[in-house]
Amino acid sequence: MKVAIPSYNRPRQLVDKTLAFLERHSIPKSDIYIFVEFQEESIYKDSINNNEYNIVIGRHGIANQRNFISNYFDKDEFILCIDDDIHDLLFLDNGILKPVADLKFIMNSMKDVMENTGLNLSGIYPTPNPFFMREGKLSTTLKFIVGQFYIMRNQKLMLDVRSESKEDYLNSILYYLNDGGVIRRNDLCVKSSNHARGGLGNLKTKRLQLNVRASGFLIEAWPEFVSHKKALGEIRLVK
Repeated sequence: MKVAIPSYNRPRQLVDKTLAFLERHSIPKSDIYIFVEFQEESIYKDSINNNEYNIVIGRHGIANQRNFISNYFDKDEFILCIDDDIHDLLFLDNGILKPVADLKFIMNSMKDVMENTGLNLSGIYPTPNPFFMREGKLSTTLKFIVGQFYIMRNQKLMLDVRSESKEDYLNSILYYLNDGGVIRRNDLCVKSSNHARGGLGNLKTKRLQLNVRASGFLIEAWPEFVSHKKALGEIRLVK
């Protein structure tokens, strides 16, 4: 299975977090594709300093980048999409979050469920909150599949760029409409550096503006699936 990592302005964090995490689990470097913007290609190459990784010049903006990734790989290819700031994948065990011992096993088990159900998007619980997570539970109804960590059997479904910063909500809706369901492992989550330097993490005003705009677009376009939360610019999926 290929691994796709979109990254912007975070080469050091990518190396120290996500690439280190994948290396701990013996994911082959030749299967890892890092999607960057043109002006940052040399910076990433210098920081990573390993020609086994695939560094690909993609597009600006996370929605555009995810569309580029879908077009880059073959249709029906299984791809793990993962953010550039992942410390670890955690599982719920007797109410306690623990690091996953074998990432390859998790990837293959998620792939098996996708093949058995015919569903093409599989993800994890969006926040590391053991109170709301459920041990050994997965769902196949419409659920939010967070962009931090998910596997897709690539259907080349294109995201509207007006969903920028909430594009993972739109991705969840599109795969649900395409397949009749999405898979979510409610006993898995990631430990990450949310809103870290680089990307949009240190631009709070810009992030809020993008969230408000994207939320408004999604609620108008998909009122049967999207509703407001109390927090400005935040939404939930309903079905």
